Amino acid sequence: MAYLDETFQRPTKQFPDGFYSISAVLIQGQHIRPMQENLRHIVDGDYWHATEALRDGKTPTFLDILDHMQSHPTLNLFVTTKEVNDPSDQALHDARAEVLSHLMIDLSRSHPAFYAVIAEQQNTRAKSNADEKLIRDLRNSGQIRPNIAYRAASPAVDRNLWLADTAAMTHRRTLTHSPKNETSHWFGDYLAKFSHVTTIGEDNNHDPRVLPRLTERMMGIQNNPDAPERFSEPVVDQGPLAFLMQQNAAIPLAQQIERQLQREAAGPAANVSDGDACEPPSLDDSPTL
Repeated sequence: MAYLDETFQRPTKQFPDGFYSISAVLIQGQHIRPMQENLRHIVDGDYWHATEALRDGKTPTFLDILDHMQSHPTLNLFVTTKEVNDPSDQALHDARAEVLSHLMIDLSRSHPAFYAVIAEQQNTRAKSNADEKLIRDLRNSGQIRPNIAYRAASPAVDRNLWLADTAAMTHRRTLTHSPKNETSHWFGDYLAKFSHVTTIGEDNNHDPRVLPRLTERMMGIQNNPDAPERFSEPVVDQGPLAFLMQQNAAIPLAQQIERQLQREAAGPAANVSDGDACEPPSLDDSPTL
């Protein structure tokens, strides 16, 4: 399954090259719960936000997460970005729709075993409804497989969203910082080798020769009978969302996601963020699971 988070930059006089970007981190089902526990150990707590971490001098922890992502044998990354030349809210809304559509199509084509998305939740109900409608339209038009489930959640519900948050910030630094800044090289140093990066409008979109290479690490494990972890491994851990990889579920996958997230959301209070621009949420129109 994939975990999604966004980052964006409105065009300004100081930064004319605006953009909207969404990163998706793919993890095999049997790693969902162990990864959550690994991240808790790395961060030494239950809260993480990549923007705040860099601002507050937690660079070593940030790099520890990148190192863990780099060393994980089955993790893959998709990044889709679009240039934004208009600073208006509508322009950002349109850019998100286009970026999310491209990303979901790429994910749908990436591997037949992929079939679930958990996205960082939006900060208003209207935005969440727009995302859900977009996903329905993609399914109904046949652009993504009908069995791909999509659900928005808070990082307080699933810590694996920290991976997407960290990946999004790392790629953002390649766009916002000069090569003289060390952080602008982190994506290339840690994540690029197992990433598929698409910039909408360039020639790298939906190239069928590119997407299969993304899953080489996964397929190497799947095709090696002596590999310690394979797609066919039964799900042993029953932690949050680990049930998603149980293929013979009695109820539809989308309903499983909704029920599980509702149970998890009843625990810690949600941490709602709207990308790395840190714009304040509307108190009158908060999202609900």
